[in-house]
Amino acid sequence: MRVLVVGAGAIGGLIAAEFALAGGHEVSLAVRRPVPGLVLEEAGVERVAPVTLVQDPALVAPADVVVVATKAYDVDGIGPWLVNALTDSTDVVVAQNGIEHAERMAGHVSADRVIPAIVKHAVERRAAGHIERTSHGDIKVPDTAGGRRFAEAGRGTTLGITVVEDFETALWIKLAYNLSGNSVSTITDLRVRELGVRAPLQELIRHLVAECTEIAAGRGVALPPDLATTIVDEFAAYPDSIHSSMWQDLRAGRPFEHDAISGAVVRAAAAQGKQAPFSEMATLLLGAISPVRHG
Repeated sequence: MRVLVVGAGAIGGLIAAEFALAGGHEVSLAVRRPVPGLVLEEAGVERVAPVTLVQDPALVAPADVVVVATKAYDVDGIGPWLVNALTDSTDVVVAQNGIEHAERMAGHVSADRVIPAIVKHAVERRAAGHIERTSHGDIKVPDTAGGRRFAEAGRGTTLGITVVEDFETALWIKLAYNLSGNSVSTITDLRVRELGVRAPLQELIRHLVAECTEIAAGRGVALPPDLATTIVDEFAAYPDSIHSSMWQDLRAGRPFEHDAISGAVVRAAAAQGKQAPFSEMATLLLGAISPVRHG
């Protein structure tokens, strides 16, 4: 399978490396700046992934699947990479945070071609072309023809690509995790584990998840009633080595994806004629401290 991954950050690097190391795929990774190669590190072991690094969109070849793994706010810049990559049968997997995958891609491909993906792997970008995975998870995709094709293609990887029938519920559950973990850890500058053991932050997470649950219900999505407790308990069990992706952005001086997370809850609430004060406050605070985007 011919795979093009657009977005050479932690998630994009992981997916590109996994498909390349599995064998049987021709993997290209789109990069904006020269990169010496792609290395996937796990438990101190480094493996060099045999990917083709492409810096010029004009050199991109047609692909069977394009994985969009840029930050949500970078979607507008992917157009040139798709010109040569897309054919009538190319699947477009969007591995980004939030619930608005199809809406973000509307200027590039039709909604029916978008395969949203929920990625749950603990991974950090140590340097350009150097990705470290600290904990295995999975990637959930919807039970569609495209989702099933992507899951089948990834069987030789350790990405754990899984087809989920009730994908909308899974999407909102991941949003609740991101709303809690990414937002709160970044605003407080704390490790994820500390969110689960500090009583005031446990309470804040319960408010955020309750708000998310109410808005999801307004869209016909029923989240588990004990979701907040599950999130708090899971965070409390995290090792100190795990940081949220937004916290990593804070430390690296990269802009945040808060608009795709807490901002998405605020927009979904407004569409129902409701307010989401905790999510709105998170959006305002994160917007105030988000590093300025350059280039």
